[in-house]
Amino acid sequence: EGEIAVTVPSMTVDGLLEQRLCALGEDEDVYLLKVDTEGHDVEVLEGASKLLEAGRVKYIIFEHVGEEWSGDLADFTGWLWGFEYGCFLIMDRFLVPVSHGWFHPLYKSSLKGGLISNVDIFCASPHDSDLPAVIEGFVTHGHARRAK
Repeated sequence: EGEIAVTVPSMTVDGLLEQRLCALGEDEDVYLLKVDTEGHDVEVLEGASKLLEAGRVKYIIFEHVGEEWSGDLADFTGWLWGFEYGCFLIMDRFLVPVSHGWFHPLYKSSLKGGLISNVDIFCASPHDSDLPAVIEGFVTHGHARRAK
């Protein structure tokens, strides 16, 4: 009762760039593309495919929601692998590789026979010279105080 339907215009990330509605210049890259759209992260990243294909994004973080309607994580990380992004599950103190040959059936959604419900995913080029330092940061900084 009392609910009102509101139509909200939407646009892809590529569309924002093409129509120059974003301050990112044509010669600039994105250091971190963080997506958290409550289960629609795959669609947002698919809408940034031109940006990804051009290699203009250094790192990606998105959330995988393990619901019946959510896409298959192995398929999506495979799609990102096509843009030369390797992906990792972000765990408490380490990153678990899930791209290409690293995907294990236990990484599927708990509703699809695996152990995952909701998890953040970090992606980067396997050839990125800073990637070892990023991985080291997850492993060695587990003793750091957490924000409250």
